Amino acid sequence: MRNYFSKRGAAIEITVILTLIYFYIWILMPFHNYTIDVLAYLSILLVVCLLQALHRLPLKVQGLRCDNFVRSLKPVAIFTLMLTSALIILALLWGQFSFRPEMFLRSGWFLAWGPIQQFLLQSLLHLRVRSIVNSRFGRIFLSALIFSLVHFPNYYLMAFSFVGALCWCYLFTKHPNIFVLGLSHALLDLTLLVIFPPELLGNLRVGPGFWSR
Repeated sequence: MRNYFSKRGAAIEITVILTLIYFYIWILMPFHNYTIDVLAYLSILLVVCLLQALHRLPLKVQGLRCDNFVRSLKPVAIFTLMLTSALIILALLWGQFSFRPEMFLRSGWFLAWGPIQQFLLQSLLHLRVRSIVNSRFGRIFLSALIFSLVHFPNYYLMAFSFVGALCWCYLFTKHPNIFVLGLSHALLDLTLLVIFPPELLGNLRVGPGFWSR
């Protein structure tokens, strides 16, 4: 695959994006101000779009494509089913199974948020990490680790995010389709909410909000 980034440039861009995200999570989000939240999201979105446009990344390279949608469904569905089953077994063995069907009402939100997170993980982060780390496993591991650390200090969410990101990044190398991976992300997020008690997952809060739950 063609390399669209220099090592130094990719490292700088990853640092910029992570700085913006951490600044929002740790400094701005605790204000619980709708206007601040909207401006922060728009600012991050603007920077992301500018970075992607700067390198003239083809949509197919970013995984924003439909030509491989059907071909990607089977392997991603198998992974999603396996991980969903593993989560249910874990919840049962752990004595933490707590079926909450009312969480299905939030399906629409996750169906929208899943592809956005996969775009940030794959199209923004993973593609740049590829320019920094030579080994395929190293690229996948580092991308998953960074994605996990964004969820600090919610340690259970960090662990789930790390395992999920490892698999999603591997699948992206084989089947680069953000929409299919986003659907998988949404279904697994929803599974976590449905089968685990909210206090275990810290109500999905990250940053200082995790301690104020």
